Amino acid sequence: MWNVNASTAYEVYDNGKCGHFPYVIKCRNMAVHNSNNQPNVNNSNVVLAAQPSEIGVKKTMSSLEMAELAGRNHKDLLRSIRSMEAAWEKVTGRKFSLSEYIDSTGRPLPCYNFNYEESMYIASKFDDETRAKLTIRWAKLETGQAEPMYHQPKQQQLTMKDKLTWVKEVQKMLKLNDASTLGLIQQIADPLGLPVPQYVDSRGILMSATSALIESGNVCDVRHFNEAMMKCGFLEELSRKSSKGLVKRFKHLTPKGLKWGENQVNPKSPQQTQPLYYKNKFLDLLKELNLK
Repeated sequence: MWNVNASTAYEVYDNGKCGHFPYVIKCRNMAVHNSNNQPNVNNSNVVLAAQPSEIGVKKTMSSLEMAELAGRNHKDLLRSIRSMEAAWEKVTGRKFSLSEYIDSTGRPLPCYNFNYEESMYIASKFDDETRAKLTIRWAKLETGQAEPMYHQPKQQQLTMKDKLTWVKEVQKMLKLNDASTLGLIQQIADPLGLPVPQYVDSRGILMSATSALIESGNVCDVRHFNEAMMKCGFLEELSRKSSKGLVKRFKHLTPKGLKWGENQVNPKSPQQTQPLYYKNKFLDLLKELNLK
């Protein structure tokens, strides 16, 4: 005979497999037994309760951790997650849990935190080896052999108003054109699922100095063109520090120069701008510079 008192605990198994979250059996009766020396319990004798270490703790896995396990770029994984979210929301009625982390440069960037079912759904796009790694990782999380990856939270939560004010100040400081300003707004709106226009009306066809000079008959090279622009006060040179501490210089249209073109965020280097020129005004600009 094996007596089991109310403090004795057993993990609950389903068909030989431990459930996603361990539970314990608490017996209401003072003692229960059977002839095989195994606990004999039924629905009237037991209640299921989470183990003390599990109370209030919900296991999650971040998209950063999933990207690391899959050997994928986190930005690429975020793109896949967003494309899969609509179907998940349609079936379950809820969106994924959007969060933020601080990268090595101090920038707050978006990430997601997934429960077991959500992560398995995302992993359906992974290869067999990655899904195996993910399954093992979850087993370690649930048995306490591993802890979730936590990332440094933001010290101060910025409001939507704060972010849009920042865009306004950047636009004013760098004299960005509407397309570049829209691009900054889209970076704020996309993680929140907010709609933004796909385009803005242009004040004219924009061309780089190189393309415009070629179309105008190569009256001079870009270096001489930029020198003439700077001499007339239409163009200025700004600088910024790169991630490696090097000084990067770039050209920028002044308020006076905005008559002839626009400043646009450089797609190859988003932290700096590049001047673009109105096609229908370029010949007049060359005359203004005494280059035609």
